[in-house]
Amino acid sequence: MVTLPELTNRLIFCAALLLLGTPSLSSAQALIIQPGAPGESPRELSAEEAVEIADTSYSPADARFMRDMIPHHHQALQMAELVADRTNRPELIDVAGRINASQGDEIAFMQNWLRERGEPVPNPTEHDAMHTHHKMAGMATPQQMADLAAANGTDFDRLFLELMITHHKGAVKMVEKLTKQPGSAYDPVLYEFTTDVVNDQTTEIERMHGLLLGLSSDPRAGLAAGLDDAGEVIWNLELLASLPRPDGFFDPQNPAELPPKYLRKEDDESPESEEEEDKDKNKKETYSRSPLLSFSNTDMAFSGDVLIAGSYHGFNIYRLQDDGRPELLSSVVCPGGQGDVSVVDDLLIMSVEETRGRLDCGLQGIDEDVSDERFRGLRIFDISDLTRPVQVGAVQTCRGSHTHSVVAGPGEDGKIIVYNSGTSSVRKEDELAGCIDESPGDDRTALFRIDVIEIPVADPSKARILDSPAVFADPETGVMAGLWRGGDHGDETQKTSRTDQCHDITVFPSAGLAAGACSGNGILFDISDPLNPRRIDAVVDAGFAYWHSATFNNDGTKVIFTDEWGGGTRPRCRAYDPLTWGADAIYDIVDGKLEFQSYFKMPAPQVEEENCVAHNGSIVPVPGRDIFVQAWYQGGISVIDFTDSANPVEIAYFDRGPIDERALVTGGYWSTYWYDGRIYGTEIVRGLDVLRLLPSEYLSESEIAAANMADQGGVFNPQQQFPVSWPADPVVARAYVDQLSSADALSAEFAADVMAALNGATKTLEKGSGDKKLAKQLRSLAATLQEAGGDAVTKKRRLALSQTLLGIATRCESADPTVNDATPTKALISGVELGALDMSTDPRDDFYQFVNGGWLDTTDIPEIYSGYTVYHEVMETVEDALRDIIESAAAGGGESGSEAQQVGDVYASWMDIEKINALGIEPAAGDLKVVSDVDSIESLRFAMATLYRRGVMMPYSFSIYPDLKNSSRNTIYFSQSGITMPNRDYYLQVDNDNFAKARDGLRPYIEKLLQRSGVERDTSTSAADAVYTCLLYTSDAADDRRGVLLSGVGG
Repeated sequence: MVTLPELTNRLIFCAALLLLGTPSLSSAQALIIQPGAPGESPRELSAEEAVEIADTSYSPADARFMRDMIPHHHQALQMAELVADRTNRPELIDVAGRINASQGDEIAFMQNWLRERGEPVPNPTEHDAMHTHHKMAGMATPQQMADLAAANGTDFDRLFLELMITHHKGAVKMVEKLTKQPGSAYDPVLYEFTTDVVNDQTTEIERMHGLLLGLSSDPRAGLAAGLDDAGEVIWNLELLASLPRPDGFFDPQNPAELPPKYLRKEDDESPESEEEEDKDKNKKETYSRSPLLSFSNTDMAFSGDVLIAGSYHGFNIYRLQDDGRPELLSSVVCPGGQGDVSVVDDLLIMSVEETRGRLDCGLQGIDEDVSDERFRGLRIFDISDLTRPVQVGAVQTCRGSHTHSVVAGPGEDGKIIVYNSGTSSVRKEDELAGCIDESPGDDRTALFRIDVIEIPVADPSKARILDSPAVFADPETGVMAGLWRGGDHGDETQKTSRTDQCHDITVFPSAGLAAGACSGNGILFDISDPLNPRRIDAVVDAGFAYWHSATFNNDGTKVIFTDEWGGGTRPRCRAYDPLTWGADAIYDIVDGKLEFQSYFKMPAPQVEEENCVAHNGSIVPVPGRDIFVQAWYQGGISVIDFTDSANPVEIAYFDRGPIDERALVTGGYWSTYWYDGRIYGTEIVRGLDVLRLLPSEYLSESEIAAANMADQGGVFNPQQQFPVSWPADPVVARAYVDQLSSADALSAEFAADVMAALNGATKTLEKGSGDKKLAKQLRSLAATLQEAGGDAVTKKRRLALSQTLLGIATRCESADPTVNDATPTKALISGVELGALDMSTDPRDDFYQFVNGGWLDTTDIPEIYSGYTVYHEVMETVEDALRDIIESAAAGGGESGSEAQQVGDVYASWMDIEKINALGIEPAAGDLKVVSDVDSIESLRFAMATLYRRGVMMPYSFSIYPDLKNSSRNTIYFSQSGITMPNRDYYLQVDNDNFAKARDGLRPYIEKLLQRSGVERDTSTSAADAVYTCLLYTSDAADDRRGVLLSGVGG
């Protein structure tokens, strides 16, 4: 080895020779050096060694690929060898024959390739080699190989195809991994080989998938293709109506929206050979161009008896007939995509995202990079005349509007609050000020945000963005990209999109919650303050590619998230696609956190020409159960029971065959929603379908009838949920009886007694005559239901049935059958709220738990309270009633000079925020002068007395009460008005983390108040410390604790 000093001397000598112009020194004699790692000495190389290092004919990655692919191919041969003795299916024997013919030759080729380059050549027949390599992409495990060898007949056929498809996909993945390496596959021979591997294995995968479809027992597999005449299969549903897309909302020359290459003359349709057909199939997913105009149906919204179906081309308005069938009223052409819609009274809100969208709803699109005519954001229409909607507002946003969520309103201020989710590119700042793309360190970026939009009902043209909160930011560091950064989660996992957007945010205002399906994360938000959504939990899933939509159950205690793997345009329900990818993920909400329970994916295999993945759906309001109707694009419709979150079950479905047998056309169901007793589905290409549920072993006639009676509030908007309620009706009670009976949670005798009473109640209510004896019987049955236990679902159903029986009893006491018909099923008996009791606890063991356990389990302490009781609930109810009375007075109607008029005027003045802000501090100037004039004890007494009479709190208050020591006389009591925090424990308890947190936040709060009051920043800190010290001493803290509690106080 040459040492550094020796090398230095040599270099100096060479340099000297060069400087002297020595002619005998040639360039061939110059040293070639290869430096080592830091700290290591370099080594000399010969010219031959240098060329060897720089050889680019193949790379180490190429050699490793060939060594790995040999045992990979060999396992395929092993699997193929099992075929002859275990199946007589000709198609499978042909598959094995092709594998034996091709992969044996390819193994020999790879071994020769390695041998010619002096690389190690593996022997795949050695046990150690196979054991080492079974973890490679697509390789079957030893257990799977053993299972395959033990199988026969159809079981063997199915397992062989499943394993071989996975094996072939693994080979393709290995090629893809290789070609991502710099300098790999540079060798033309190797490149040709890898290309052949991808083409051959992809073609073979499609052939095997076709065979696997033929083995499926699900009737949805292999349905015939067709636009209007596709094969159909339906189970536990009835198709009531199918409406095509209206005129003007499809291309009459291409109603199926086929790619141009398939729109050729009839005599040109057939390929010349099987080879050409295979090439055609391989190309069918590569056509990615889109026409200027799209006519795809999208989402739906409902209001009263009106259905509005969105489209990339605009929207269509339908009137729902008595049987639920839609009748077209009008069509509105206003392209721009995506066309998701919501309805609030007479306003329709529509999402627009594409760069071709125009403010004037024009069809010609926009060519310029920057244009005042471009529109991307929320359109607002006045639909008071359903036949002639008028655009009355438009809110431009930086990333357009993919979806939106109506969060609140219109409230007392007449304003609607909407969350907007843009998922497209950020537009240029020259076009819309403030739109900044992602730049390192620039927190102004329009990425990683949602928009909070305000729409004034009285003047929608003034709709505006109030805020664009960075809801994905890290709360500790403030980094905008605070959640999933994009990429896969390790081997054999999905590549999940980066979380810089939400696709859907589904709000549940009554619970103060929203669930966000936000690209790379599922998120739970606190929206108790709609203007300031706050992230309270976020989850990731290694099998999710793109978190797409979210739906709560009716109680707001569960969330179904969907994964739009492939973006909705790819076949992702093939027989070999994982059942946990492109699926639903069901989460329970426990203590404000999302807890994963299970997956569900439509189990029927679909063909390559059907885009299929989880998409939009809604709750089916069957009381006592959690049921969801789900769209799967061309995978059809599924109805899923997820009452048991860990074990979802499909209970109904409807499906059609692909739109075309040659081309993959993006079609199928965009959305399927339950509304007013029917299931409505927007078929992207075909139109609009209406279905209804049928009784089955999974769903009783009474349960369906009860769902039809559910009160949805007369409105349904995507991404907005309200808890539905059911009337106190015998139909609803029978649904609970069916559920409890099927779960063996009711004795046959007791169930018969309940059903007999319900039959009697039905007759009584139909006749309109009261029956106090029957009412008494119903109450007795209700009380009995409170006594027994069971699991959580059973307890919930027993309680619901009990409350329903009590409500029916109240109705039966009246001669009018409609009395209390709309009253919630929650009812009282003898003035005691039975739902507050914990019937599972023996009162002799724990009377407090027995009396209060039910209420404690179902009631959370609101954030504004440190403690909470039933009295708070009563107080809030009374205050709400008072507010209604006062607001009614403020709305007018009282006689001039009346108390109602005066109360209303005072309230209106207090609520006139704009006027209050305009007046500023002027109305308080007199009181402030009284304070500023204090310069002596006498003036202080005058100020305190004057302000106290005006209702201003003083440091000390006084009151007159009977003397506690002598009740025959009154005395004046002085008391401290307050110490800022709720009580002295907040200052004195050193070991309480919550109190410590409150103390830590108090000093900065005081400092901020002082600064806003005009105190200079450099003195506000010491002033705040002084105020805090005063409060602490006022709390009478013991000397031994003051040192601890005053730690960090500056003076």
